[in-house]
Amino acid sequence: MYVEIAKEASVSTGIVYRYFEDKKDIFIASLDLYSSTFYDTLFVELRTLTVPINISVFLEKIIDTFVERHNVSKFAHEEMLAMSHSDPDVAKYFYESEENVTERICDLLPALGLDIINAHEKIHIITNIIENYCHEVVYHKHPYMNYAIMKTIVIEAIEKILYCY
Repeated sequence: MYVEIAKEASVSTGIVYRYFEDKKDIFIASLDLYSSTFYDTLFVELRTLTVPINISVFLEKIIDTFVERHNVSKFAHEEMLAMSHSDPDVAKYFYESEENVTERICDLLPALGLDIINAHEKIHIITNIIENYCHEVVYHKHPYMNYAIMKTIVIEAIEKILYCY
């Protein structure tokens, strides 16, 4: 495996051994890269928003971007999720990543003029709703579902969650 990775990266096998202890270490590093490319778009979009925010337009753009990212890396995403259920280290990585994303979003909200009560809880729920919608569109593809309508419902639900309590 190290040989294939080194060959693909155009580096020597020794370099791979130097930076990674084992296959899991490589997998965690790939999770880090995947996660950062997945969420960097969100943080760039959040930082470039101007007040007042059209939250519906913003959410639609983010949802579309996340669906696109899921489509680009369908197999990798499925493998990573499967590993998160079977490997404690990978599960810990996902848990910590989820906490980090929630915290980073919550930190950006005040600068956007959004004073959200119970922000951590709401952002956690919202990110899971968006993730679930992406999985539905990319993986499940129920023939009886109208995903345009579902996306509208998701956006409306997120707006209600943000401003309740």
